[in-house]
Order: sequence, then structure tokens, then C-alpha cells
Amino acid sequence: MLLSLNYVSGNKLLNSTNWIVWCERMYIMLQLCEVYKYTQGEIEKPNLLIDPQGVRNWSKNDNYAKHLLTLNISTTKMMNLG
Repeated sequence: MLLSLNYVSGNKLLNSTNWIVWCERMYIMLQLCEVYKYTQGEIEKPNLLIDPQGVRNWSKNDNYAKHLLTLNISTTKMMNLG
């Protein structure tokens, strides 16, 4: 389920000073978008040979979670991701 929710309230990107507030806002957004468990590694990727549609769904949801996270991180902080 894709929602039109992409940015935390007021477009408060993660920066050097707002980790605690940003983290809570992202937790709520990821929960609402039903992808929080992907960010925690709690949803195991299905076996492609057994469940190819499940793999496509898992990949879509996993990428959606990554998309939400990267949209809400400042450029400076994105440079620190690896």
C-alpha cells in the first residue's frame, strides 16, 4: 500500500542536531506506510524459486522504505551513508 506520505512534518530533514525528533517522526511515518519492519530486518525476503511474486512485493516494499528514509536525510548526512 503506497501512501502519499513522503516527508516528515515540516520537511525536517535529518541533520546534525535533530536525531531524536527525526527518529520518532520517521518511526511513525514508516509504521503508517507499513514498511517499518523492513527497516529493522524483520521481514525476510522470500525464496525466488518458491514465491516469485512475494520477492517482487518484498523488493517493492524494501525499496519504498529506503526511498522514505533517503528523502528525509539532508545532503550532508547522505554523504555519511555507506
